Amino acid sequence: MVKRTTLERLSTADLEKFISPDSRKVADAVEMAITILKERGRIFSEEEDQELKAMVERKRAEEFVEPFPAQGTLLDTPYEDPITTDESAISLYSQRTILLFLCFVGMPFAIALQAYNFLKLHKTKAFFTVLFLGSSSVSCNISFGYIIRYLTNGPEVITSRENPISFSLYRG
Repeated sequence: MVKRTTLERLSTADLEKFISPDSRKVADAVEMAITILKERGRIFSEEEDQELKAMVERKRAEEFVEPFPAQGTLLDTPYEDPITTDESAISLYSQRTILLFLCFVGMPFAIALQAYNFLKLHKTKAFFTVLFLGSSSVSCNISFGYIIRYLTNGPEVITSRENPISFSLYRG
């Protein structure tokens, strides 16, 4: 969304940059810049006017992206082909793959896939957040398992000499 008041504060030279052919501004911004320039007294020739209208239409066509249909579920997506054809695009694990790993392989592996996606995108804050929250979730699940086992079977199961690892953890 482009605010007209923001564009009105710009100088005429800056608005001229908006309407240049190599401008990367959105169609609405270009259209408002043309209107403001006309109000300021800039006169466009018929040829320039046609070129600017064509440029605005081209930008509108480039901006339009067909939305994803709201049908189906995460595992039932209609898109089997890659969404992009850009060769330089980063290949990431899909949400479907991560969900399948979560259900059938386990949470630590799903966490690792999600963290790897963030690492490939160079989002270190998100990478460490996923690792921290994921590892704390896994450790809480393990702890709750021991607590439930202790509450249902009593302390003799956890402190049993048959399980030297848990016994050494209990004794310190």
